[in-house]
Amino acid sequence: MGKKHLIAAEAEGDQRSLWGEAWRRFKKNRLAMIGMYFILALVIIAIATIIIDAVTGKSIYLNYVVKQDLRGRLQGPSLIHPFGLDEFGRDMLLRMLWAVRYSLFMGTVAIIISCIFGGLLGAFAGYYGKTADNVIMRIMDILLAIPSMLLAIAIVAALGTSITNVLIAIAISYVPTFARTVRASVLTVKDQEFIEAARSIGCSDWRIIIKPLEPNSMAPIIVQVTLGIAGAILSIAGLSFLGLGIQPPTPEWGAMLSNARSYDYTVNVELKAPYAPALRNLSVPFAAIVPKAVVEADEEAFKLHPIGTGPYKFVEWKQGDSVTLERFDDYYAGPAETQKLVMKVIPEASQRTIALETGEVDLAYDLLPNVLEKVRSNSDLQLFEAPSLTCYYISMNMNKAPYDDQKVRDAINCAIDRQLIIDTIASGSGEPADAIIAPAVFGYFSPGAYEYDPEKAKSLLAEAGYPNGFETSIWVNDNQTRVEVCQAVQAMLQDVGITCNIKVMEFGSFISRTSAGEHDMGYFGWVTSTTDADYTYYSLEHSSQQGAAGNRSFIADPEVDKLIETGRTSADESLRLKAYEDLAVKLKEVNNNAPIYYSTITAGAGAKVEGFVMDPIGYHKLDHVKIAK
Repeated sequence: MGKKHLIAAEAEGDQRSLWGEAWRRFKKNRLAMIGMYFILALVIIAIATIIIDAVTGKSIYLNYVVKQDLRGRLQGPSLIHPFGLDEFGRDMLLRMLWAVRYSLFMGTVAIIISCIFGGLLGAFAGYYGKTADNVIMRIMDILLAIPSMLLAIAIVAALGTSITNVLIAIAISYVPTFARTVRASVLTVKDQEFIEAARSIGCSDWRIIIKPLEPNSMAPIIVQVTLGIAGAILSIAGLSFLGLGIQPPTPEWGAMLSNARSYDYTVNVELKAPYAPALRNLSVPFAAIVPKAVVEADEEAFKLHPIGTGPYKFVEWKQGDSVTLERFDDYYAGPAETQKLVMKVIPEASQRTIALETGEVDLAYDLLPNVLEKVRSNSDLQLFEAPSLTCYYISMNMNKAPYDDQKVRDAINCAIDRQLIIDTIASGSGEPADAIIAPAVFGYFSPGAYEYDPEKAKSLLAEAGYPNGFETSIWVNDNQTRVEVCQAVQAMLQDVGITCNIKVMEFGSFISRTSAGEHDMGYFGWVTSTTDADYTYYSLEHSSQQGAAGNRSFIADPEVDKLIETGRTSADESLRLKAYEDLAVKLKEVNNNAPIYYSTITAGAGAKVEGFVMDPIGYHKLDHVKIAK
């Protein structure tokens, strides 16, 4: 073998030894090997999805990965869908697998860009040193001082959301790492003999940097690339999680995690029978999620020291006086505006108004109609009014004569001037009722207004065999406004010949005795707190609910029962609405109840109170309420 061939063979052997040495160093780094195996797994998955797309003509991708099927949304894991379905009915496992190609591609491209630019900058700084080194490395130090994720967020926020801008952001954030790695490697070899030899034969600086220096720095670069790709994939996922990365419907890990946040606490409810109002019933504002173990351990202690999931946490309860709450800073929707709430118990409505006027309280609920104008005209106060879900009505006991006669019940409804009651006793705060549920309730239908017609009432009484009227009674609990309404009804019934005695009772006794059916007529108020007609119709009109459950008229009509059951069991809302329409018409014919008026819900507040919003049910949220400075 000639000298020329010998030199070539030695050079070839040296080249092999350089890459061999790089591999040996790489294998010694456990984290690098783990990173490599992770990347290899991703590569295999990415290639598999590409092959599947090619074979199926993208049918799996189009039909299961990106296509929405809302009928199957949030379906749990199954044999067909091992990871379940997402909020749009898309297969979670397939989306995770197909997301690999995007994450791997973007991570790899970003790191390659970082490696090229960072490697060149590091090699240039290490080789030339002095000013070049100082300038380049100080810039790198500045970039390194900023957390890479924060730097990427800032770049994307400045450039705008797109795949290209994400690649740029990730690449820039990793450039300092590669620059420092290559610089350190160059500094260790630039003064060695083979570099001097290269200079002596006239090699240019860039040839020396690229040919001898970079291969001799390859081991740490390979390690850094392997770790960097995994880190870049995580950074891309982080940006997408924040809404700055790959945009829907393209599958991406970070975006998938972000979308899943709203469904971290899924509760599965299994019903024993079809029940259409279930969701509305579960969403009432006074419903609460409480810790089962704590309640079961000591229910009585839990009542005195409750634990919930709201924006405030319990501090103290002074029975008959007040409840003190403090802000819960870790509330999922963010901390409340007010640090501390004291909820005072003031049973007398007049005293609540006085407390509001004097500044003793900042907010007062359930103001009496006769003080509304006073609050409205006070420049230091605010008056809040909104239609409620409450209907006030008179229930006639159909198990007792003469209310077993429909003509008598019709006469009672004709004898009542509903608008006059609203104008005088309610101070204009309310609307005449034409059904037992309020207009804002799902399932409301107007069967037609009740006409005030005392002459027709007298005629109906005569047809029923009571030309001279009869004597009866109306029961009411000890609420001032309700008593006044009954007094107005008493006078109106007297005008058509009916002598009506008013019996005022303590609330507990009133409820228990009317549930036993001892009353002739009773004056009640009912709020459809679920906003669904079933809550009212089933409780007040179904034969199974006679007495204690709410049916104080003791109606037992098969047609009424059938319509109520259709409304509560049908999954088709159009069928439900039709059932409730027919039901409203039927109940207007039966007239077992006399709806009087729909109330207006009221509250007063000081002038500095901000953020208060009325709730038609009366359970007002206070987490956004604050006192202005």
